[in-house]
Amino acid sequence: MWDALGIKITDRNDPYNNPMITKLRNDVAALMKKVGWYEEDGKWYYYYNSGKFAVGWTKINKKWYYFGNDGVMRTGWLQDNKNWYYLNDQGKMVVGWQFIDNKWYFFANSGAMKTGWIKSKKDWYFLNKDGSMATGWILDGKAQYYLNKNGDMAHEEWIKDTDPTGTNKGYYWLSKNGKFTYPYSGKWTKIKGTDKWKFEDSTGWYAKDETIKIAGVCYTFDKDGYLVEDK
Repeated sequence: MWDALGIKITDRNDPYNNPMITKLRNDVAALMKKVGWYEEDGKWYYYYNSGKFAVGWTKINKKWYYFGNDGVMRTGWLQDNKNWYYLNDQGKMVVGWQFIDNKWYFFANSGAMKTGWIKSKKDWYFLNKDGSMATGWILDGKAQYYLNKNGDMAHEEWIKDTDPTGTNKGYYWLSKNGKFTYPYSGKWTKIKGTDKWKFEDSTGWYAKDETIKIAGVCYTFDKDGYLVEDK
């Protein structure tokens, strides 16, 4: 008679009272035990040496993952307490800037999605309540700010867009702290009968003896206010 492992049973009264058979069965059981990553029906689990699967936040090879109470590895957006996290297609928790569904988001080193003002490298950015990066005009408190196409806050520069009301197109000045406090629009003016250009605003002010940023490009003007062009 043979058992399920293909071992001949010689003692019908106590077929498993055999050290060799016991060792072999233990070895087979160890081989069959789920340890580490395991896929079942398209879902991923992580098993400890004890045979129990991971639940909740779990750090594996220096990366953070999240497993539900059923042991299934989660992907996509995850809300844990009051914070939002994002787990990529491999289940790894993301940090830093991430482009998700055609929008930019920023996640702290803890993985928590940020909102409001953040400073990244040398620039300031504003993240909406849903975490997405803002562009264009925003109202924060009583102050208006302008976020460029890349999301960085405009400051000490003229931007080209409509005014905060969305009514008048032109160039508008943003102060050093990024606030919109100067309502007068700027424009380029070509001096009649010449190839010379000036940049001025509706009050009569014009740029002279300085370099200023206009629509993302730095321009230099001489002491008479004429644009200094590269030759």
